[in-house]
Amino acid sequence: MNSRITIQVDFSFKGETYHPMLQLDLDALMVEFGHLPDLHTHLASCNGIDTYSYLYDLMCAHEVVFSAPAGLAVHFLQGEDFDLAGFERAWHEQQDLAHLAAIAHEHMAITDLVQHPELQQALLAAFRYGQSQPNTG
Repeated sequence: MNSRITIQVDFSFKGETYHPMLQLDLDALMVEFGHLPDLHTHLASCNGIDTYSYLYDLMCAHEVVFSAPAGLAVHFLQGEDFDLAGFERAWHEQQDLAHLAAIAHEHMAITDLVQHPELQQALLAAFRYGQSQPNTG
């Protein structure tokens, strides 16, 4: 795992310049929330900015700048733009594949599911089919 990225928003308020910054542990956020939280809100709360203040409203009017990606995040940073939705999809797929690899190892003694792409795709298709079915339990 170890998917990380640094976020920052630069803005000025009442003649003072602010540079709130935060290094996000993307894996921990995905485990906790199942998706990435609102970045402005998360950045504000971790930098002591009240989310019910004009300072926060002003911060939200400025773009989040992304830098220093690590892990899976490296593939989703283009310049200073980060593909949040793409990262979330890839992260979930990576988690699903890890679970499927464990199943293949347990039931078929396959130690590297990547070496069996047809089986990997079949397991992933079966998994997704199961997820799409209504829970009748």
